[in-house]
Amino acid sequence: MKKILLLSAIIMAAATLTFAGTNGVKSLQGGKGINNGFYLNLGFAFPTMVVKSNGFSSSAQSLGFQPNLEIGNQWYFTKNEKMGFGIKISWLQLGYSSYKVSGYGNLYSNNSTNVDLRLIKVAPQFTLGLNDDMALDFTVEVSPTLMVGGNTESGYNYLYSAAGVLFAPGARFRVKKFAVGVDFGFGSLAYNESRDHQVYYNGYSSTEHVNSSGRASIFSPRIYVGFKF
Repeated sequence: MKKILLLSAIIMAAATLTFAGTNGVKSLQGGKGINNGFYLNLGFAFPTMVVKSNGFSSSAQSLGFQPNLEIGNQWYFTKNEKMGFGIKISWLQLGYSSYKVSGYGNLYSNNSTNVDLRLIKVAPQFTLGLNDDMALDFTVEVSPTLMVGGNTESGYNYLYSAAGVLFAPGARFRVKKFAVGVDFGFGSLAYNESRDHQVYYNGYSSTEHVNSSGRASIFSPRIYVGFKF
């Protein structure tokens, strides 16, 4: 957290010093690549999760290959022909993936799903204009996040949810309206799980229900392509 705040402060300070040096007057005329607008991204994430519950920590579990869709806007507070500083807001990022989960020494392996919903992600944005058609954007996002998933396969049914805030530093390269970028989501979410599984004893079986809670550590690198209008 301290590193994120320090990086944000450095970006803000660099932008302030840059624009303060322009005869003490803020220019509102940015290059073509430094302007307000709407963006649409198609992303591909590779999330992993480590659950800490009841004093135990699981191994890192891949949540699969996760396509996601993102829409948002960006606005600049101050800019000139070469640089701009503003805010980027993602109104919605929605991803879905499927993966296999195993347990009890790999005695079972089930297909599971994960839905990743992120609403109103907010990030300070610093833009470096390379020319009228190309620009580099640097952001540090704060992402309210909800993940839900699980499976309903016979004998090992379970559902889980993880909610909280993730952080995601990232960078984006733009050529006219086309954009390609990368970010790295990470953080700790409140985790809850409800699980049913079959228990066998002396030739008889019964269903055992278990509820547990704890923390889920998430790491979710993502690449994306999109358009900025």
